[in-house]
Amino acid sequence: MLIIPIVGKLSKRNPPYVTILLILINCFVFFAFQGDDDERYAKAMQYYQESGLLKIEVASYIRYVEANKSSKVLAREEGESEDDLTGRYFENMWSDDAFRLKLKQGKIITPHDPNYSQWKELRLKYDTLLNDIFLYQYGTIPSDPQILTAFTSMFLHGGFMHLFGNMIFLWLVGCILELSSRRIFYIILYLATGLCADGAYILANPESVEPCIGASGAITGLMGALTVLFGLRKIKVFYSLGFYFNYGQIYAVILLPLWIGNEALQLWFGPPSNVAYMAHIGGLASGAVIGLIKSKILDGVDTALLDEDPKTQIPALMEKALYKKAELDMSGARLLLEEILKIDPDDRLALTHLFSIEKINPAAEKFTRTTARLLTLMIRNGAPVEETIKIYQEYHNIVTEPLLSPDLLLQLCLLFSHAGYPEDTAAVIDYCIHRYPNHPRLTTALLHT
Repeated sequence: MLIIPIVGKLSKRNPPYVTILLILINCFVFFAFQGDDDERYAKAMQYYQESGLLKIEVASYIRYVEANKSSKVLAREEGESEDDLTGRYFENMWSDDAFRLKLKQGKIITPHDPNYSQWKELRLKYDTLLNDIFLYQYGTIPSDPQILTAFTSMFLHGGFMHLFGNMIFLWLVGCILELSSRRIFYIILYLATGLCADGAYILANPESVEPCIGASGAITGLMGALTVLFGLRKIKVFYSLGFYFNYGQIYAVILLPLWIGNEALQLWFGPPSNVAYMAHIGGLASGAVIGLIKSKILDGVDTALLDEDPKTQIPALMEKALYKKAELDMSGARLLLEEILKIDPDDRLALTHLFSIEKINPAAEKFTRTTARLLTLMIRNGAPVEETIKIYQEYHNIVTEPLLSPDLLLQLCLLFSHAGYPEDTAAVIDYCIHRYPNHPRLTTALLHT
């Protein structure tokens, strides 16, 4: 199950600087420092197998589970080779955190062991190879947590697709939170939930010797805060159930149990995975708590960010208006076009269609008013002069007495003159001389035409 919230309005005057910076930092760390981690890890594992260290440690694991009468003792299956049995034991050993920690601490293969010296030498070389991996240097090791790695792990990823998916969620959720709350709160939220996610993973896996990546935990923390801060506000989401996907609206708070439930199902009932589901749950829960504090005790958030931009309604309204017009329902088309112009008074297409409807009744005041709005908009936006002349001539030819304002007529006069249309210029200026002989701008217009 995948549910992604969709960001509302973004402002060019107030871009999400912090979110952009976080994305750049995550990408820089991955491409600049983690680029060869896979190659280094493969080299370490190749050494682990070829040096004989794998066989030594698996043999010690077999003795360990047999001595403890563990359920992990494996019986050889019919036709199974020694190497295949060793492989199955290796898989069990690799997931046995308690054993691996004791092994690393020197509590399994001790100095009294006959192959201790050989193991110690091989193990030292293997650990050196692992420590050359950036992820092992700066990821959180639950069995040996450090303050530094608690912060650095928030910017690490297990691979390109992991980075790509996290950055999509960071952009979508981060933009909403950053632009709806104070940026300092947003930064604190990212860091605090990242630490809590790390802590939840450490508590759940205290003996693990494998590094934990905290970027996902911090991002799920943002998701948890979003669900509480926007509470009963409906937000747009994209959702996928594997075989089906769609868009819809849902109360923000409902996302919290859905997200936590999905992580819990994957953790307890999903196939074995390297994904730190407990860190995700810790991030979601801590984000929700911090969001609750922000909502109930501090200053909350500006929920207007998720309000739908009215301009998104224009294409659908225009389609309906054109359909009404084609059906000769001019009254219905007029109402829809006027609704568009309430949303965007400068929608030239809507004004043009309204002009073509209003000219059916040229004597009505609406026709002149619509013409004046359209011509003013065309002049202001620098529409092609030919189109402006066409609208003016069409208006002039069908009205008994042009009632456009003198200011607009003189603007048209100057426009036509500068564009090289002397006949149209002369017609407009002649009309103004006879209609508005005392207008203060008439002399200026005459001098410039």
